[in-house]
Amino acid sequence: MKKSVITFITFTLFCVSCSHNTESSKEIESTGAAIDDPSLNSPEGKKLMELGKRADEMALEQEKRGFYRTGTIERGKIKTEENSLGIRRCEGFIGEIGQFMKVKKDANWSFSLNEETQRGIITAYIIDSHENIVLQLNHEQKEKDIQIPQDDVYQVKVTGEDFSGKFFLSYKQKS
Repeated sequence: MKKSVITFITFTLFCVSCSHNTESSKEIESTGAAIDDPSLNSPEGKKLMELGKRADEMALEQEKRGFYRTGTIERGKIKTEENSLGIRRCEGFIGEIGQFMKVKKDANWSFSLNEETQRGIITAYIIDSHENIVLQLNHEQKEKDIQIPQDDVYQVKVTGEDFSGKFFLSYKQKS
């Protein structure tokens, strides 16, 4: 009992002494104030700030479309639009990229996977909210039309397994 009381008092005194240490509180204040950095007030710094704002805007736009990515892409660039996903060219892709789309029952959709594989495997999936695969496309089956069985939010996902090359998955609702 005495040992725990002494430990509590020691800890309390330590916390009180730290809170009165002006050096450590200044350090905390200055680390959170990146705007006060003089290099950001230079023309180059302002350009960096604008690039950061544009990157944030692009990320918000992708989030609105339900875009996500996991894994790694080596020397490649993802291209997304409302009804497409792709990588123009990459030296390595392991993981998945995808989008979510809300679709009405009985809607007819056409899916097309264009790919040029140097190595590895690329596969596209359409998955319902219950994790059921509704459609799968790969190098053997590159195009398919489907009729959506129920109102749902579907996941359009492309997975890469040690993939090198380029691909483009597009999808559109048919009239």
